[in-house]
Amino acid sequence: MGEFFNATLALLTSFPGNLVYHLILAFSAAGAFQAATNLWRSSGFPQGRRMVIGLGLLLLARLILFVGAGLTSKGIIDAHNLIPLDRAITALSLIVIIWLWAFPEPLRASDASMGLLALLTVAAAVFSFVWWNGNNTGIYFNDTWLDMGWEIYALALLTLGIILLLTRRPNSWGVGLAMLLMLAVGHLYQLIFSLPQSDFAGSVRLAQMAAYPLLLVLPYRFQAPAVEATPIKPQPLIRERAQYSVNPKVFRAILSIGAQKSLPEICATLTRTVAEAMLADVCLALLPPNKDGYLIIQSGYDLIQEKQITSQILGKNEIPLLLSAMERRLSLRLPASSTSRDLSTLGNKLELGRAGHLLASFALGTDKTPLLGIILLSPYSNRSWSNDDQSFLGDITEILAQILQREQQRETLKAQIVKSQQNLQAAEAMVEQTQAQNAELSAELSQAHSAPEVALATAAMAQQLTQDQVTRLRVENKRLEELIESLLAESNQPNYPPGTEQLEEELRLTLEEITRLKSRLSEADQKLLNLQRNSDEASKLSDHQIEVFTSLAQEIRQPMSSIVGYTELLLGESVGILGALQRKFLERVKASSERIEVLLDDLFQIVTLDENQLELKPETVDLGDIIDEAILAASPQMRERNIILRVNLPDTLPKLEADRDALGQIFIHLLKNAGNASPPEGEIVLRASTYITEEHRQYMLIQVADQGGGIPTQDLPRVFSRLYRADNALIEGLGDTGVGLSIAKTLVEAHQGRIWVDTETGKGSTFSVLIPLLNGNGGSSA
Repeated sequence: MGEFFNATLALLTSFPGNLVYHLILAFSAAGAFQAATNLWRSSGFPQGRRMVIGLGLLLLARLILFVGAGLTSKGIIDAHNLIPLDRAITALSLIVIIWLWAFPEPLRASDASMGLLALLTVAAAVFSFVWWNGNNTGIYFNDTWLDMGWEIYALALLTLGIILLLTRRPNSWGVGLAMLLMLAVGHLYQLIFSLPQSDFAGSVRLAQMAAYPLLLVLPYRFQAPAVEATPIKPQPLIRERAQYSVNPKVFRAILSIGAQKSLPEICATLTRTVAEAMLADVCLALLPPNKDGYLIIQSGYDLIQEKQITSQILGKNEIPLLLSAMERRLSLRLPASSTSRDLSTLGNKLELGRAGHLLASFALGTDKTPLLGIILLSPYSNRSWSNDDQSFLGDITEILAQILQREQQRETLKAQIVKSQQNLQAAEAMVEQTQAQNAELSAELSQAHSAPEVALATAAMAQQLTQDQVTRLRVENKRLEELIESLLAESNQPNYPPGTEQLEEELRLTLEEITRLKSRLSEADQKLLNLQRNSDEASKLSDHQIEVFTSLAQEIRQPMSSIVGYTELLLGESVGILGALQRKFLERVKASSERIEVLLDDLFQIVTLDENQLELKPETVDLGDIIDEAILAASPQMRERNIILRVNLPDTLPKLEADRDALGQIFIHLLKNAGNASPPEGEIVLRASTYITEEHRQYMLIQVADQGGGIPTQDLPRVFSRLYRADNALIEGLGDTGVGLSIAKTLVEAHQGRIWVDTETGKGSTFSVLIPLLNGNGGSSA
């Protein structure tokens, strides 16, 4: 029995038995290909097109092997050198067969996976061909490790196909399973009991002869639409369109679609109208995916039960074929026998049990983006959809696209009108606020002109107060130096002395005293600058007074520098280790001292600006260096509040003709304002770009955006005013509480530039500075 079986297998591997083998497989593939072609022509189902492609590839492979067998029988080609081609075509045929049986519906993931397997098989075939032609002398292919490798690969493919059929269970999956099992038996026998002294796999060929005729079942897995025979009569008949019921009622409903005012109303009217016009059991309106990837059935109509279908939400994985057709902007037809998830999902969501045949078409905008999809189902009548139905529905969706575009344009115009009205109301409120402020300023100016003597007397008192504060600071500096020397002496000892608590108390008292001095100095600053606002004559200091003020400021800076220097020395622990509480007190002393120095700088800058003594020193400066220095100066404040600074600068920054120090102060004030306005762990954005006007003038635009929550509209006129006055309440959403932004505005205008602020309530503000690149200001006063 074994010898007879081996003889039968050997007959299939040699002439003329091999020709019979090739003919049987070729005729089986050709018959299935012809049936699939007829199904595709009659129904237009996408499953038919896939079967035509797959069976066409199988038929082509069999024809190649058939022609090769004929040429080898004539001695034209040496079959011994082409054995890897036989194994490769067998493996590729298995991939196509699994693809046809397991994936009758279009599915990108499965198609891509099978394509990758095919590429892997081609690569293995090339390797086998190269190796075999270099080592095939005196050996048979069945005796090599290559034969074992190809059989193991084939069994792995068949195992994968069996698992896919058992899990997916498409139509007629049992026939496909039987075919794969028969092929698996043949490959397993070849792996264990291969024919000796032979190049071909006889058991595999026998299994293929038994399994390939089952391909004829493939085209009949799906129900084709019934085609009625047209009776032959002597005179031609005019066929009536019985599929559509376009009566006057339906026609009026179609015209009323354009009069609807919202998308839900349009969809509700549309689904009912289309269902009545095309005699569809169910009509659905499907919206494109939103930003979260969900598709929404906006509305639907059940013609049989005469009721509206409520809105439903679908995931993109629940209707993959509909989503793919929408993305590719193609119509879609699915038979009721389709195994796609689309039909099962729609049947479950709509509580229909089975969805029946499906027809879908999509309305596209002018830019070819999907606006809406119309889906027809036949769960009750089981009516199949023809090419005429598809064309008719396509015409409806084209008209629908125009209606939807007009609706979108109308909604856009409504939104623009509402926004314009809001902007107009905000502008009117700002005008009223400005008029009220102008009236208040006029009244205050009149009052200031009527009492210049009082203003001068107040200025003298403020100057005396400043002198007293300087004296107090000198005394305090001397006391701090004595305290620091004592602390240095104690830190040289190996252990902390018993008086550590007393030292901490002294540091705390020192901090409180500096805070009080800072407060008094700020009050003096307020009084001096109030005088400058009330009267131009009173605000102008004489040259002698300016010199006195400058001298006093320098005398204040010297002791403050000593305090900061000794504090940094102690914090560096170069003279001894500090305790946690001692370090905390010293850090507060240092911060307060640096704050006083900043206030002195602002005070000196204000006096200089008010006396019109600002002298710019234009030079060619690198904007990138100035921005780096400003960021470095503001970084301690940002680190303390854990604020993130994002910088967006062009690759190459232009050169500027400007005052280097003035530009640095502008950026520092803007960054510090943003740092104070933004919440802890917030974010600041610094941007810079080149701006060219219609007159071809070049400007540099620098913007600093914060997350301070925005500035109220009524407070915008006061943003660049000096906020130290008692009658000038602090502005919500603004980080500057003094004169920083006022100084920045003056310096920008001195460079012939502009500064303004844009704010968004609930988010933050953006300060913009526009400075000309070629500034001809050669030191003019502000």
